[in-house]
Order: sequence, then structure tokens, then C-alpha cells
Amino acid sequence: MVSAGELLGSIRGRRLCLELGRVLDTAVYQGCYYAIAPFQEGNPSVVSFRRIMDDGRLAPVSERKSISAREFVEVLKSAKFRAPTELELIRALDQTVTSARFWQEPDFEDELVAIPEVTEALRPIAELIAESEYTSSWANPVERTEQWLPMRRVPVPAGGPQVLNEYRAWILDDESRSKQKFEEDPSYPSAGAWWSTPISWVPYTTRSVAGMGPLCLYLEEDGRGGAADAGAYRISDAARVFEIVEPGDWVELCRRYPLEVTNCRRNVWFETTGQLPSVWIIPDWAKVAEDYDGVHLTIGGYLTTSGEALPVEAGSLTLMAGSTPDATYCLSGLEAIATPLGPPTFWPEPRCP
Repeated sequence: MVSAGELLGSIRGRRLCLELGRVLDTAVYQGCYYAIAPFQEGNPSVVSFRRIMDDGRLAPVSERKSISAREFVEVLKSAKFRAPTELELIRALDQTVTSARFWQEPDFEDELVAIPEVTEALRPIAELIAESEYTSSWANPVERTEQWLPMRRVPVPAGGPQVLNEYRAWILDDESRSKQKFEEDPSYPSAGAWWSTPISWVPYTTRSVAGMGPLCLYLEEDGRGGAADAGAYRISDAARVFEIVEPGDWVELCRRYPLEVTNCRRNVWFETTGQLPSVWIIPDWAKVAEDYDGVHLTIGGYLTTSGEALPVEAGSLTLMAGSTPDATYCLSGLEAIATPLGPPTFWPEPRCP
């Protein structure tokens, strides 16, 4: 279970509260649209569309209505909230995950809910989430009896020691090249890799939710979406799985198995966190795999950890980015720790209702 305080104290936790508020009351959805308008003014990333009139001239720019953060707080206070259904919670979680973009500045909505008065006004929603019967499993260990593997990537990533050693070599090469570029030109705009999980190198699985299907088909940062096959598997009871339930668990991985990515993540992670530490650290997944067959990220662990710049040692920080809630990253490879429960199932248009 994740507490209301933990949700309000974390970036993705606050976003979940906002997204659930939007689901439960359309006034919150509309109010948020108007409340983020001040953040968009003069921002070069915001694209405006104008109609071409019959005489060929551009139509005048219509002035968008806006409200202040204080006015949005009043919207939240007057909203009508109730206990959410499981599908409503997953729908809000879906929006929370797909809006996570840890290679650029925070979303306007994330900036809005980080304002202390707005954060506090979200507390009734956070309490509904924390008290829901459907979130009591959000800190549970991996459900070994049935896990679902997304098969969008062809072939499915293999995992295993050789692949993870190749992944480490790729990161070390990227770090070395980026360091050389910075030494030659301190203004070098390094960009590209932004993730810290091995999501493209090892297979990963999630559980399935009745009425929605496998979570792995839509709960993915920078996900692909669309039609996909997914296969059901049972994870062996003998498989050694490290559980990430809270930020401290991710930090522990970084302390025990550190891999420096300071130069190759410097710019993108500065954009998203505003932090410029002496050292950026991620887990060395090849080393993790020597002790564990897999790593399971609980939904609660995702909400309280993803996107947070967390201290590892003096002068060093880490960032979880590019993750999927409830994912079990099969470091040893799927065949080494899991047994198929049947042929893959085709999901023509997996989506969150």
C-alpha cells in the first residue's frame, strides 16, 4: 500500500492524483486545462494553430482563458470525488505513465501540481487512492502464477549474461565518447539515451487486470501502443527476484552495483530534474544479474521513485527513467526463470478504457 503522504511527496504520485481527479470530475479536467495556460505563455515548445480565412489571411489568435493556481485550488476544493473503481485507477495510472518524459523539462501539469497549495488540495484524492481496496496490492511482490510478456519488439529481447554484458559495454562506450566530447567542447549538447532500466535488452512481464488485459501493453513510458501479441508465463518459485517497493530499494541497487553515466545523461537529466551532480549513477544490470534473476518494480515503487533525483552517495544522484509499473525485468532471460502457460494471445487494440 502507498500512503497519501508518499503520493503527494513524489512527482508521479502527484500526477496520479491529478489524473484521477480529472477522471472523477470533469470540472477538474477543465480547470486544469485553464490552469496550465500561464505556464504555456511564451514557451517555444507550445504549438498554436490558426485557421485560414476565406480571403487567405490567418484568423486572429484567440485568447485562451486561464486561471491562477489559487483558483484551481478552489476548483479542487469544490469538486465531487468518490471512491474510484479499479478501471478508473488504472486509467489514471495510464495517463500518469504515458505523460512521463524524462528527457525534457517537466510537463506543465507536473509544474502545476508541484505548487504547495495545489499539492495540499490534492490530498482528498490521495487519501481515496491510499484507502482503495484496489491499491492494496500495489506494494505486493511479483505475482508468479501468471505474468504477461509483451511481444511488440521482434525478436523479444533475450536477456541473459551475454546480452547484459553487451549492454554495459554499450553504456561505457557512450559514457567515454560523451566525456571526450565535453572535454573538447563544454557546451556539447549530449542527448539520446535517457533511460536507466534495461527495458530494450531484457524481456519483462506484468500481471493482467480483468477487463483491461496485460498492464504491459499500455503502461510504458515512451511506449509504442497499438496491436500486439502477449504471452502468459509462470515464473519459477526458485527465481531470485529483487523487489523495488520504495525509492530506497532503487538506491540500494545503485549502491551495490554502481555504473556511472554522468556524461551521457548530463544534459537530458538536467532538463528533467534541474540537478547537475558530480556523478550520475544507474544500476549495473550485468552485476545485478549475478545475484538476481529478475527485478520487480511494484506500482507503488514506480509512483514514489520514477523521475526522482535520489542521492546515492555524497555528490552522486540516480534517476529511475524508462520504466513500467509492475514490470518484472527478467535479467536471466525468460526461458531461464519462466514457463509458458499457452500460445500467445493477439490483442488487436489494447487500450485503457
